[in-house]
Amino acid sequence: MNTTQMPDLKNMSAEEQSDLVCGLTAHLNPDLRAFVAGHSDTDPSVVRMLAVDIHPEVRVAVARREDRHTADINYEMRNDRAPAVTAALASNPYTTAPTLEELADRSSNLTRLLVMNNDNTPEEVRDRIKAEGF
Repeated sequence: MNTTQMPDLKNMSAEEQSDLVCGLTAHLNPDLRAFVAGHSDTDPSVVRMLAVDIHPEVRVAVARREDRHTADINYEMRNDRAPAVTAALASNPYTTAPTLEELADRSSNLTRLLVMNNDNTPEEVRDRIKAEGF
């Protein structure tokens, strides 16, 4: 029987919390790293590190973050080769117009459709996608 308990974060110092998060970002389990990447309290510097994780599901968790503070990270992720990552970026309501404009040039029809439906997409980009078709 596993008797390991989750640490009580409320009673940990900021330094202890930071050490714990850093340890989790290096964990072998990509699901755990994805959890850390998607958690709203994760420090932006940690999120930036996880944005280049080898596992796409971790990068998807970063791309799905609905956080204004990660817009620059989303822009850096726009050229990710994993379609799930670019689709997550395209559907994120905090993805900026410049990132959406570049995502519109993707060959993935799903990404292009999600770009069209994002409220931040400039009208001229929507018109271009419509004209080019799917």
